[in-house]
Amino acid sequence: LSFSTGTPGFPRSEREEEYLAIPSPAEAVQQFELEEGFRIEAWATEEIFPIANPVDMKFDDEGRLWVLCSPSWPHPWPGQVTDDYLLVIEDVDKDHVPDRSWVFARGLRLPRSLELVDGGAIISEPRSLQLYRDTDGDGVADVRRPILRGLGTAHIQHSPSVQGRAESGELMITQGADTQSHLETAIGPVEIHGSALISMDGLDPAR
Repeated sequence: LSFSTGTPGFPRSEREEEYLAIPSPAEAVQQFELEEGFRIEAWATEEIFPIANPVDMKFDDEGRLWVLCSPSWPHPWPGQVTDDYLLVIEDVDKDHVPDRSWVFARGLRLPRSLELVDGGAIISEPRSLQLYRDTDGDGVADVRRPILRGLGTAHIQHSPSVQGRAESGELMITQGADTQSHLETAIGPVEIHGSALISMDGLDPAR
């Protein structure tokens, strides 16, 4: 049995209402305490772009912001079809103000992290790492290919997440304490229990 705050029959307390009151981007900027010489600006906000439950984001070499959005977080309701997505936000005229956005890949299910690669992104989803690539240059992924299967899902918040690349090029993946992964690798099956740092080499997303 589970219920969420605000479920009919369970009215919210004043403390819960205060906690759930989300400040506007302008208000949120004012709440930061910055060291002298620093400033913070709201570059892209959900008031203008379709950003929902962002779980990871990265800038590419062209200055575009890739935002992994998961409206279905922390879990889909029974019968709900998840439609999480990877959003790209671009400053077209290079005036430091983003002008447009588009969805690069959608239909994701509780994605956890992303790593940008040539022509697309590697995304960690429950049970696997998936490569999404745009091969025809229209800005939308037309290829989806699993590159690693067997990621743990016992505790979704502890499931493996891509953290980036090492200097030598390996893909670095972290796993939390309360899950287990059973990976199929080139050297055979590997079981990983609990917290771990996983290094994945030999990765060539172009193939």
